[in-house]
Amino acid sequence: MLQKLRKKIAQSLLEYIFLVTLILFGFLTFQKYITRGFVGRWQSTGESFGFGRQYDPNATVECAYDFQYTNQWYGVACYEANNCTRACKTVYGTPAACQACILSCPEPRCVASSTGSPPPPQPPPSSGCGATTYAAGSCGSVNVAAGNLGDPYSASCPGSCVGSITGSCTTTGWLIADTCAPPPPPPPPPVQCPQTPLPSSNCNNVILGPVTAPLSNIVGTCSGTDCTGTFVADCDASGNWVNIQDNCYQPVPPPPPPPPPPCLPQDAMCGAGSCCSGLTCMGAIPPYNAICCPSGQGTCTSTPAPFCCWSDADCGVGLCEWF
Repeated sequence: MLQKLRKKIAQSLLEYIFLVTLILFGFLTFQKYITRGFVGRWQSTGESFGFGRQYDPNATVECAYDFQYTNQWYGVACYEANNCTRACKTVYGTPAACQACILSCPEPRCVASSTGSPPPPQPPPSSGCGATTYAAGSCGSVNVAAGNLGDPYSASCPGSCVGSITGSCTTTGWLIADTCAPPPPPPPPPVQCPQTPLPSSNCNNVILGPVTAPLSNIVGTCSGTDCTGTFVADCDASGNWVNIQDNCYQPVPPPPPPPPPPCLPQDAMCGAGSCCSGLTCMGAIPPYNAICCPSGQGTCTSTPAPFCCWSDADCGVGLCEWF
């Protein structure tokens, strides 16, 4: 009895050892897929087993075939790294850009693995593009009519937007791009210095403006009774009057003329027009001395000191003359 029990214990121990060994072998063999499962990559793990693709992704090249532009194999990793999706599958791409992007991703291992096997089946070529509505962002939408393969398309931006909409009909439909953008805001009104009466210390206020800022040396007119001079100011960039130079003034009146000299009496030595009323400066012609005489009298010409006379008898030796 004891011998049978020992034999069963030994047999169970061998079975447990085999089971543990089998589990460890399976874990080591499928450790990559088990690790992916633990970190959440259940879909890729399941697909690997579902399609019989038990391979190391770090040592494997994913290939794709372009039947639209180049008719050749290319590497998917390079395609994604160069962002060929934007050039080939968005409205911002063009056929030329897509072809150049795919040609930049040749993969010899893809060509070698596909030798002897035909390329993937190509979809039937499209003969045209149907009518559609293209939305140009916040600017609005435009209607694109149906067209044939290769037809270009161009339109103005809808609404008040600026730019243009261009595109072409490809085998995958209308490939359209736009540069539409809202119009720029209007420029702000120019800054001005307003029409302002500026005070003058000596004259009336001086009116300046309006003028567009900035501007220098704006000259105003001095106003007021007999005012003259200059009034100058600057208009700064903020629309303020600065650097005011008030040179307006009222001129000093000239002094009054001097009073006339007192008139000269009769027989006084005179110059022309200096005798008192009723007297005339007689003998003003050289070499005679001029004296003030009553109207109607003459002057003696041959006497040392001239005097007024009525006739030659008044002169004695000389003559009584009127000149």
